[in-house]
Amino acid sequence: MLLIIILPFQPVVGNILVFHSFSAVFMIVYLAKVVSGRESIYKSVFGIHLSLLIIVAIVASFISGYFNHILASGIFFIYYFIAFSVSQQIIKSRQNVFLVTNALILSGILMYIFALVSEVDDTLMAIGRVGIGENVRPLANTVAIAIVMLISIYQKKYINGISERNIIKQVVLVDKIKWLLVVVLSLSLMSTVSRGVIISVLVFIISLLIIITFSSIGKYRIKSIVKGTIKVGVISLILTFVALDNRVAESIIETFNINTDVINSRFSDRNVEDGSGIRLEIWRAGMSGLQSWEYLYGYGILSFRELARKNGYDHYSHSVFVDTFVTTGLIGICILLSLFIHIIYHSIRSHNVIILSIVIFVILNYITHGDMLARGFWLLLAICIGLVSSRHYIYNNN
Repeated sequence: MLLIIILPFQPVVGNILVFHSFSAVFMIVYLAKVVSGRESIYKSVFGIHLSLLIIVAIVASFISGYFNHILASGIFFIYYFIAFSVSQQIIKSRQNVFLVTNALILSGILMYIFALVSEVDDTLMAIGRVGIGENVRPLANTVAIAIVMLISIYQKKYINGISERNIIKQVVLVDKIKWLLVVVLSLSLMSTVSRGVIISVLVFIISLLIIITFSSIGKYRIKSIVKGTIKVGVISLILTFVALDNRVAESIIETFNINTDVINSRFSDRNVEDGSGIRLEIWRAGMSGLQSWEYLYGYGILSFRELARKNGYDHYSHSVFVDTFVTTGLIGICILLSLFIHIIYHSIRSHNVIILSIVIFVILNYITHGDMLARGFWLLLAICIGLVSSRHYIYNNN
């Protein structure tokens, strides 16, 4: 319950050290429950992968002699432990996925409200993008994750092991208004004008529709296909009406602070090419700092920016996968890819089709943003691991 209380408020905590402290308290409480026998630790490939990444990162720091951010290993441990404990709770009872999901949804809503009422950086205001402080990415990521959770987890019939009768009562309200929340959060996401996140969410939705449709066809669920088609048709008609009615459209744009000129500008061919180009240069700057055996085991914790700075680019990695490579080398990338392969294989094997679309979102969203400390990245993987696992699988296949 402590995690559920902390999680929604983590994006709006002014001092990040406060959130780290609360997270550390949660970790200590959880460990105390394990030691006292009140909480079970299930053997999990997720825990193994996270532990290996931490070990490789720390060892790389010692070998390379890069200790500037060695204390960040504690932050690594806290973030990864939270993700691990989330997966454990879902494995323990898959109904717990709704508690975590609702916390993430509330987090997205709270963060957007906070963004609207707080002072916006002059630069962001000038270019018409709603953000938190000097960055729109935390807001865009949090809102996007809330949308993904709403659309996927509440497709209950596509998650094995979850019975309608056993779902916790507090999810009923969210279940009834999930499509309203999707619309509200989608408009909130548009106000950030974060291209990568918006595209990732769109691809996620399309992928989910395709996967569910093919799954229904394979199981001869004609009724599901018809109902899905009707839903899409109704939503399309509503969106068309809104787009054609200038008064409604202007009211929505003003309420959610959406700058259509900025949207058109940022999605123009030139701006997209410029954004992709600068990322490629940043990635080259960081990766070219590795030498000899460092390509195998990496340079150490939070070393990307230091290596990139030496090559003229003072930026963070803008990619979880590139940061993993620079931090832990080919060894770390193989560990991470192994985790993805495990999730995809067992989602197909257990027919949890929504996991495939979530994984697509995770890859697309975090391949061009974030770093190894991206909380959303690890929380989404934790949810996926929890849903594709079970006690029977853990005890008999590991």
